[in-house]
Amino acid sequence: MPTLLIWHGYKFRFYASDGPEPPHIHVVKDAGSAKVWLESMELA
Repeated sequence: MPTLLIWHGYKFRFYASDGPEPPHIHVVKDAGSAKVWLESMELA
């Protein structure tokens, strides 16, 4: 899982094998995580 950016403890990552999902980024900090769709900038 490559990390694109670390900002104030948030790690922005992508997974090469996420399958047929639209382009998105995983944001992780401590025990929390979110998925952001890049086209619409919505949270999954």
